[in-house]
Amino acid sequence: MSGNPQSAIRNPQSGGSPQGELPPPPAGWLSVADAARAMGKSASNIRARCQAGSLPSRMCRGVRGAEWFVDPAAVPALRLAAGAVDTPVIATDPLAGLTTAQREKVYRQYKLVRDFEADLAAGTAMTADAFADLWCQAQRALGEKVSRSTLYRWRQKIAAGGIAALADRRGGCNTSDFSPEAQSFILGQYLSENRPSLSLCIERAEAVAASRGWSLPTRATIRRHIKRYADPKLITCGRDGRKFRDRCLPDIRRDWDKVKAMDLWVADHRQLDVMVPVRELVDERVGARKTGRKIERWSWRRPYLTMFMDMATWMPVAWDLRFEAPDANQVMSVFCQGVSLWGKPGHLYLDNGKDFRAKRFAGGRHRAVPVAAKDPQISGQYDVTGVSSCPGCRPPATGYCRLDEAAITPMLEMLGIGVTWAIPYNAKAKTIEPFFRILSERFDKTFDTYVGSKSDRRPERIKAMTGKAADFFDKGLTLASVLESLTRWIQDDYGQRTCPVDCRRHFSTQEAFLKDRSAEFVCQKPPAEDLALLLMPSKRVVVGKNGIYCRQHDRLYWSDALLDRAAASGRDTARHVVYRYRDDDDSMIYVFDANSGKYLCAAEPFAGDKVHPLAEAGSDSEVRLSQAMELKGHVAKAFRRHTRELRRQSHEILLDAQRAGARAGGRLAAEATQPLPAPVVVRITPEVSAAAAQAARDKADTADRKSARSRAREFLMGTGTDAADAAPRRRNEPSAMDLLADREQQ
Repeated sequence: MSGNPQSAIRNPQSGGSPQGELPPPPAGWLSVADAARAMGKSASNIRARCQAGSLPSRMCRGVRGAEWFVDPAAVPALRLAAGAVDTPVIATDPLAGLTTAQREKVYRQYKLVRDFEADLAAGTAMTADAFADLWCQAQRALGEKVSRSTLYRWRQKIAAGGIAALADRRGGCNTSDFSPEAQSFILGQYLSENRPSLSLCIERAEAVAASRGWSLPTRATIRRHIKRYADPKLITCGRDGRKFRDRCLPDIRRDWDKVKAMDLWVADHRQLDVMVPVRELVDERVGARKTGRKIERWSWRRPYLTMFMDMATWMPVAWDLRFEAPDANQVMSVFCQGVSLWGKPGHLYLDNGKDFRAKRFAGGRHRAVPVAAKDPQISGQYDVTGVSSCPGCRPPATGYCRLDEAAITPMLEMLGIGVTWAIPYNAKAKTIEPFFRILSERFDKTFDTYVGSKSDRRPERIKAMTGKAADFFDKGLTLASVLESLTRWIQDDYGQRTCPVDCRRHFSTQEAFLKDRSAEFVCQKPPAEDLALLLMPSKRVVVGKNGIYCRQHDRLYWSDALLDRAAASGRDTARHVVYRYRDDDDSMIYVFDANSGKYLCAAEPFAGDKVHPLAEAGSDSEVRLSQAMELKGHVAKAFRRHTRELRRQSHEILLDAQRAGARAGGRLAAEATQPLPAPVVVRITPEVSAAAAQAARDKADTADRKSARSRAREFLMGTGTDAADAAPRRRNEPSAMDLLADREQQ
C-alpha cells in the first residue's frame, strides 16, 4: 500500500495534514524501512499495520516526501534498534529473558549490519564480497571482531526474524521435545501468589501430559528453560505483586520545585523504637481469679508518635507522643497544634487509616450502628461526641443512633483545605516514611532503652532492663522527657542540617521551611472557636459552683460567661456543656453548649483549685487561698449588685404604677402649684443655765436607773431568786440588781 497523505487523514493514529504542511518526524522515531528491518517484516507489512492503527505511527515529512514513522516505545525490538538496551520488555516478546549485556551484544551486531548495508548502498566499484572483506578488515582495526561470513550470517538472521533473531539461545537447553502447551501450563502454575515449588508444577504437568498428548523433557531441562527464558519480571509479578510494584515498575519522579513550603502537609503515625517506663493500674489476681482491687505495676511501653510534616522541605510542623494507640482525636489535636503555630496549609496528603478518614475531620465515612430494638422511639441523629444534632431528640438510653453523615461538615472543608489520599500499602508515596528512618537512626539510637526496629537488631542490654522500670523513671526517663528531647532534636539538630530535598540543598531544613514559600502565601490562623472543634471532646458535664471539672487535667476551669449556668437548677439542661481540650496544654479548655453545639467561652484554670486547709501566711497555699477568696467575693458582689439593681428597678416601677393608679382614682391630693412658706421660729423661754441643764440630766438618769432596777428585779423573781435572801454585801459594794441595771442601761 502506498503512503498516500489522504489515507493519513482517515487514520486516527496519523494526525496527518496535507503534504506541504506535514511536520518533521519526532526525535527517535523510526522510518518504515528501519522498522521493517528491526522486526523482520517487509516494508509493505509495516506500512499496512501503520495505516490500520496496530502500530503507533504518524505521517510525517521524510526525505522522499510523506512517509510513515513508527514510535519505538511500544515495541521492544524497535526500542532496542533505537539504542535503548536497558529498557524492559514484555513477557511474551522474543527478547524477554535477556540480560542487559546480551541486549547490548544484540544491538552491537544489529548496528554493524545496518552500517554495512548503508555503506554498501552508497555505491562502490568493488564486488559485494570484496567490499565486505575490506569493510570487516576496517572494523577489526577499530576493535570489532567480525568476519565476512559472520556478517552475512547476521544479515540472514535479521532478514528472517528481525533483531530478535540475533539473540543467543545456546547453552545446552534442548527444548525441541518440549510442547508449548506444557510450557505455558508449567509457567502458569508457577506464577501464583501461593508460591508453589517448580518441582510441584512439573509433577502436575506430568500428571496431565498423557491425556493432553504433551511431550516433556527431563526435569533438569525444564528448570534450566524456566530459569533462562522466563522473564524475571513476569515471575515477580505473579509470585510477589508488592515486589513487582516496588522494583520492576518505573518510578514516577516528583518535581518539588513546583511545591513550596506550607503548600502541602503529610501526616502519619510511628511507634518509637524506645522503651519508656510507665506506671499503670491493673487488676489484682490470685492465681487465675481477679480480686476486684487495683494495684500499681511498672511496665515498659513504646510510645506512639503522631506527626505532621511539610512535604516540600521535610520540616516537621507538629507532633505529639502518647502511650495509647492514636485515634482521630489525636490526629485532630496535633493538626490544631500545627495550624495554631504556622497557619493553615494549602493541602493535605493523608494516610488511608480510619483515624485520618474521620467524618468530622476529613469527611470519611463512619459505620452506621443500628438502634437497639427495645427502644424503637429513638429516631434522632447524633454525632461522634454523643451530642444530639437535633434539639428535639433525646440521647438514647441503650445503644446508639444512626449517624447522619450528611449533617456533619468536615473541619477541613470548613477551613478550606483540600485532601489527597495516599495509595494504600505504598509507604514510598509519603515522604514522611523516609523521615521516620532518619528519626530512628539519629534519635532513637541515642537512648539506652533502644530496642531496635527488628528483632535481629535488638541490643543485648535489653534483657537487663526487666524489672528496672522504676529505676529508669527515677532517673528522668518519662514520656514528657522523651517528647522534650524530640522537640530539641528537631529544632537544634535536624532543622539545622542540610535540607534533604535536592532542589533546596543550599538551605537548611528550617531555613527552607521559613524562606522558600510562594509569593501568594498568607499566614491564616482560624479563630480559637474553630480550632477548638479539632480538639478532643469530652462527655456531657455539668457546670458546678466552682466551674467545670476537667477529668483529663484533674482541675477546675472557670469563666465569667458560665455564671448563669452555674446558678441553674440541677435538672436544668442549661448546666450541661461539652468541653474540648488538649493533652499537652492545660492552660485553657473550650466550652460548647451540649444541646446546640454553640461555642460559649474559653475557660481558664480556677484560681481556688485545691487549696490547703491549713494555709500558712506567705506560702503558695496562702496565695492560692487568697485568690480563691477574692474570686468568691467577686462572684458574690457581682450577684448582689445585680440583685440590688433589679430590686430597685422593680420597686420604682411598682411605686410609679401605684402613684399613677391613685392619681387616676382621685385618691391622691393634687400637688401644690406653689411651695408653702417656711414657718417662723420664735424663742419664748429664756436660755437655760448650765447648772439647770446638768440637774435635768441627773434626774433623767435616776429615772432610767429606777426603771432598769425594776426590770432586773422582775428577772430575778422569774428565775426563783429573791433579792432579800441574797448574802449581805459590803458597803459601797454593788448588788446584783445594780449590775443588771447597769447592763440593761448600757
